[in-house]
Amino acid sequence: MKIIKINLIIVALLLFTGCASISYQPTLSLEISTKTIDAVAQVNTFVDKSPFTDKKKLFGGLSITDPNTLVGQLSTEVTNAVVNDFSINGVFKRIAKRIDEPDLIISGEIYRFYGKSKINTLGWVTLPINLVWYLGLPIYSFDGEVVIVVKIHNVSGDLLGEYTGKAMFSEKKSIYSNQMLALPTKVNRIFSQAILQIRDQIIADAHKL
Repeated sequence: MKIIKINLIIVALLLFTGCASISYQPTLSLEISTKTIDAVAQVNTFVDKSPFTDKKKLFGGLSITDPNTLVGQLSTEVTNAVVNDFSINGVFKRIAKRIDEPDLIISGEIYRFYGKSKINTLGWVTLPINLVWYLGLPIYSFDGEVVIVVKIHNVSGDLLGEYTGKAMFSEKKSIYSNQMLALPTKVNRIFSQAILQIRDQIIADAHKL
């Protein structure tokens, strides 16, 4: 009888995990730029080319780009985060989403942007004997990836540079270290890594811009 009760509690926790609701907003946490490019840049809203599977709702898990979890549109939120970072940290002399007579036009494409927490195959296979989970089996999977491409054109439409940033994580955890609520932080960390790569490439090309 005790085993049945424990199993019911575990199943209830699984359902709770799948129904748990958090809000996610893409944000960047980067240091000041090592150099300021002497140009005025306008940023067009990035285009979301990420696959539908990146945003798919998960049973018994969480997807931070699920429309019910993500605050706003991914393309808008990512663009706003990049503009805010480039402005605050002095990547360009001036940068905004709308500027009169800009020197440069910045555009971007989002190819991957996701973070997922779910019960993995080991968890589902051992569900009928889930007491073994207390041995510390890694039944939770945490995965995320960000791939963004940024292009910079002059006002005549000539391509001056193309820059790619990518980062990912993949972890497995036991019931003792389920980090579902830390998923937004993990995704923002790789988002920051990807944008830092792009920033460094842009700074290296400053003489061309």
